[in-house]
Amino acid sequence: MARKHRQRESPTDFLKTIPDIAERVLGLQGASRLPLDFGALEASLDAATDALDASSTESVLSSPALRTGLLKLLAWAARQPPPLSDRVSTECKKKTEFAGAVVDLTSTLLLATVSAPAAISGQLELARGVLRTQALHAAARQVAQFTEGLIQHPPGPLPSAKRLQHVAATLMMTRAHQLMIGVLQLTSHKGDPGLLCQLAAALAESHILEHCARAVLMLRWSSATQPNVEMWAALAQSAGSWVSAVNTCHELWQKAYASSAAVAEPGPGASGCSTSAGDAAAPPGASAAGASVAASTTAAKQLYAVMTGLSARHAAMAVGLAVLSRLEGEGAPERHGHAACSCISTEQEPLHMFDDIESSLLCLQPLLLTISPPPPTFAESSRGLGPAASTQLLLRMAHTISGSPRSGARGSRGLAPATDLARTFATELGCMALSTGFRHLHRVGKHPQAAAVLGDVWRLAAALLRHEVLGGDEDEDGTAATCACGLGLAFNTSVSPLWDADAVDGDGAWRFPADAPASMAAAVAGGALPFLEHLLRRSSNAPERLEAPVARTLTHHWFWSLPLLAYGESLQAGAFVATVSKLLRRADPRALLSGELEGAGTGVTLAFELLRALEENYYDAAASPALGRLALVMSLALPSWLPELSRLVREAAALDQAAWNEERRTAGRAAVETGLSEDLWTCLERLLRTLTLFGASGHCQPRAADAESSGPASTSPSCSDGGAPSDWSAAAAGLAFPSGGSPCGGDAAARADGGDWRAAVLEAADVVPLVGAALGLLERWGRCLTEHSGLYCQVGTWAVHLARTRPDEVRGAARGDVGPAFMWRPIPMVFASSALYSSDGWEDVARRTVHIAKQLEAWAGGGEGSPSWQEEMATGREVALDPVSHSSVGFAMSRLLVPPAEARRRLGLPAACSYPACASLAGDSEAGARLQQCGRCGQASYCCRDCQTAHWRAGHKEACSGGAGASKAG
Repeated sequence: MARKHRQRESPTDFLKTIPDIAERVLGLQGASRLPLDFGALEASLDAATDALDASSTESVLSSPALRTGLLKLLAWAARQPPPLSDRVSTECKKKTEFAGAVVDLTSTLLLATVSAPAAISGQLELARGVLRTQALHAAARQVAQFTEGLIQHPPGPLPSAKRLQHVAATLMMTRAHQLMIGVLQLTSHKGDPGLLCQLAAALAESHILEHCARAVLMLRWSSATQPNVEMWAALAQSAGSWVSAVNTCHELWQKAYASSAAVAEPGPGASGCSTSAGDAAAPPGASAAGASVAASTTAAKQLYAVMTGLSARHAAMAVGLAVLSRLEGEGAPERHGHAACSCISTEQEPLHMFDDIESSLLCLQPLLLTISPPPPTFAESSRGLGPAASTQLLLRMAHTISGSPRSGARGSRGLAPATDLARTFATELGCMALSTGFRHLHRVGKHPQAAAVLGDVWRLAAALLRHEVLGGDEDEDGTAATCACGLGLAFNTSVSPLWDADAVDGDGAWRFPADAPASMAAAVAGGALPFLEHLLRRSSNAPERLEAPVARTLTHHWFWSLPLLAYGESLQAGAFVATVSKLLRRADPRALLSGELEGAGTGVTLAFELLRALEENYYDAAASPALGRLALVMSLALPSWLPELSRLVREAAALDQAAWNEERRTAGRAAVETGLSEDLWTCLERLLRTLTLFGASGHCQPRAADAESSGPASTSPSCSDGGAPSDWSAAAAGLAFPSGGSPCGGDAAARADGGDWRAAVLEAADVVPLVGAALGLLERWGRCLTEHSGLYCQVGTWAVHLARTRPDEVRGAARGDVGPAFMWRPIPMVFASSALYSSDGWEDVARRTVHIAKQLEAWAGGGEGSPSWQEEMATGREVALDPVSHSSVGFAMSRLLVPPAEARRRLGLPAACSYPACASLAGDSEAGARLQQCGRCGQASYCCRDCQTAHWRAGHKEACSGGAGASKAG
């Protein structure tokens, strides 16, 4: 009768009888003595679980009586053994099925999404109750018991008992994983620190993840010896649930580790010293915060030990490598040399069930965790693959998830994530892989395999960024900062042997030995230059993608790219320089006034950082082929960069001057501050300093005072137009200098190409208006020589030099021919003379700046001034443009500069686009770009139709031998 009545109840009403059922199942005193029909109970419980909706779920979770009854049933169910024989009674089988239904209901309630406060509280209490009943411990013992049965059976045909052993192990693992995943995901979603600590302790004590990993390994081995569809399906189910548990455990570990690290880290100004008992009392809550830190630290260590046990690592390798091989389409993993044991090396791959990309990508995460180096505080737990093998495997994974074929891998195809979910998984996996590679690089130090790791890290970054695995329209998770930080580390590691931080009294100095150090050779071989060029091009073409914030965030790390130009392949270095030139043509001068130089565009940042690198000391007394190659590359770069940088600075100064004048007009003179953009000051100062490399024919001759105090590099010889000095002859080695020529800028080849090519660079840079813009800024700044005194001296020195060499242009600038923003004014010239008078050795230049100031005042008033002012400029020795230190790498390199056309010939570079203002960034690189010749003259070549048309209109029409009078481009 009761049975008929129960059938008329709704499925969820059955859940109200759980407390009574629990007492009867456990045989507690006072419970009904009526026999239980476990088959009917299992059917009703399954129906009730399937019928749960949001309302009924919250009702069950809010009831303490129902939660208590369910926990009693769970404690009984977790200890029910599965049937191990065909002769097991029907009643025993029904009990096993009912036990599974109890676990299903429990995990369903733990994973449910609820909003009512009482239901949320009840859900957390249910999770704590699961841990208190030690259900995980019981499940771990049963998994271990049945795994032993798999081990003891010899290979060969499987009898009925062996198949039942497979079923038993799979059933036990399913129960264990259901409980684990339920508690793990609830803890992850709710973020309850107390529950997290309890769960970490239970996982560590029970070793359940380790036992399940061991079962996966044995199921894999046993299934391979006697394959059949049922066993493969059981293995796929077990491996999939184990992977899910490991990945969720990893999420919890990240939270626990981040919490402990963040709270324990001293704040700004903290000394880290302990406080004695007599010191001031700790603020309220300090002891609670300390306890929270300790608990989070303990939980993090426990979870890390759970994830990195021997069996867990072994299973992650076995499953991950098998899935990776299938994704690559290359068959069994032993073809890659990973056949360490029979559970990894199998002829018939039983993990064919993971054919969907989402599941496959999830299976790679435990493998990634296995090859990741431990955090600093977990160093004692480090074990597994070495750094070189790990980065090789990371690179393999990167090519797979990016869908790009792996170099040298026959038949490798990779995957192309087609669904949004797959792309999300691929992005997360790519971020983890890149971060892992950077961590290996950080830890490798002076390891013998450090160079191999460095090269693979460059390849890894290129594979992931180039194929848009990490790309996205938003950077919400800090991926750009992570990538930029890691790339900065790769930069520093690559060039560290070339930078002596202790040289020149701690100022640091560059070294360019003949042969590239191992780290630099690894960076070049790893494709650092092509990767960085691609990063720059994508940052401009697709500013909404990840490459743009990565390139911007690198900022000062571009300083370290200078040696790559010295040791990189000529074609790659030339392509990199050309890309920077095009970025400068695209840059907006207004960004120089924004207060952040990176806002001016990555090309501007990079160019000025490389100019800064040229100002650093060069410690080697003798030149080397590397320095000669750098000079050839910079012979291409500087004549193209300096005019564009001058244009940007002048336009920014004009905009700033106009804005200042408008403020003066509207707010009054007294209300206007004279503060200027620090970036504009810095860029102007650095630009004028670099232009001195082209400023005078006598730039190779250092002043006597400087030669005495220039330090180690003062032994560098001078260079005249007559030929190359003997101790600089090494710079010419292997660089294909013409017969009888020299690496110096004044050699026969340079004169043949036009002896005034340096002057042409200054002409293109519009130095006279540039100095006028600087004078306008100095006038606003006033006589403030404590800051930027170097700029005052540079402006004064350039003024004297230009007044002597270009008097007519200076006269026009004083009368406003170049525009009001670039006029030469007398007052700032007086400020410059004051700065020069206060500098030792510059009295003669200071005296002449005073004469220039008087002459500028006369010209501004419409007069002619002193008729002998030019004679005054010519008296005394010639002014040496000296803002570049004679001990700098720029000064050493300046002796080797040649005309751009000659540099291109010596480097063996193909022709570039003939349109001087070309700013096309189509494609990944300038290297290998296909040019189309002019159909009329055959002398000019263009990268695109737009450049050809623009050049035709800009003057090629008249110059083209076949186009005189023509009406259209060739």
